[in-house]
Amino acid sequence: IISLLGSTSAFHQTKPPSKGVTNLYAKRVYPQAGTPMEEIEYDTDVAPLEGYTGPSIRRTGDYDDQKFQSTQTDFLGYDEYFVADNRADLCIYLPNLAEARSNLKSQMVRSYCAKAGYNFLAADWYGRGDSSGKLMEATISRWVQDTITFLDRKASDITGGMCDSGKKKAVFVGSGVGGWVALRVAMERPDLVRGFIGLSVDPDFTEDLLWAHLPEEEKEAIMRDGFREISWGGRDHVYPITSSLIVDARKHLILRGGPNSIKVDFPIKIIHSLEDEEVPVTVPLQLIDVLDTNDIELIVPKVGGHELGDRTVMPGWIAPESEFTVTDPPFKTELENA
Repeated sequence: IISLLGSTSAFHQTKPPSKGVTNLYAKRVYPQAGTPMEEIEYDTDVAPLEGYTGPSIRRTGDYDDQKFQSTQTDFLGYDEYFVADNRADLCIYLPNLAEARSNLKSQMVRSYCAKAGYNFLAADWYGRGDSSGKLMEATISRWVQDTITFLDRKASDITGGMCDSGKKKAVFVGSGVGGWVALRVAMERPDLVRGFIGLSVDPDFTEDLLWAHLPEEEKEAIMRDGFREISWGGRDHVYPITSSLIVDARKHLILRGGPNSIKVDFPIKIIHSLEDEEVPVTVPLQLIDVLDTNDIELIVPKVGGHELGDRTVMPGWIAPESEFTVTDPPFKTELENA
């Protein structure tokens, strides 16, 4: 995954850890692209080694089901693949509105990071999954700030720390709203971002794809009651849409500034299916127009839908050895297991 970000990235300056390193947890094997859905085990437990009482020195391996104290009263549930003494950048996966931090796409990113020896982080959004928080307080503003706090403080125990001159940054892999949040983080804290990979990104979706097309009675109900479960695009997914999410998101719209209105200084790749049921391909085209960079590429596979899969096999959009080259048929590229 990281090879697409250019040879100047710090990812290309660190070798994978020695095969002799002992993992803290039993080895977890993540599914490969092309694995039939019915053969994938979603809830594989990873047990600590016998006699483990807590490391004084963290070892390379999986650290799942952790809690990060984001404020005095709130926490984020997160998973991590940690590489001891790794001075390269790290990779953070930001999920979409409907998925938890552990899903097929995040597992494939993690699988590659484990294979190549890169630190990996993925957290549930505030108000979602294993994270604390009230649904009515789950907003773009909160998710952006939580992501910044998470990287500033959590990544401090990864060798080299974050942000300071000569130290590491993060490659963001954002799915759906995760892509929107990642770009807002980049606008507020460009020092954190090494590169961005967007998967079915949907910036401004609350206003352009949702609010603009809702019947007036639905709008009134959301504002009156504060909450409605909404589906769109003909998919089965139902999204919890709150009045606070709609109103707060208007402070974070990014597609309205005109050509080259958002300065970025990192490589970008966006992958968006022509068959996306929820987010038309015009959205990433608009995004490319407002981003002031030439180091950007849009890949548009014909099939795959919003989940970038054909519903019978795992998505094969991660092809690190060929820098996301999509073969015929698409979504079949093999990814090595960790």
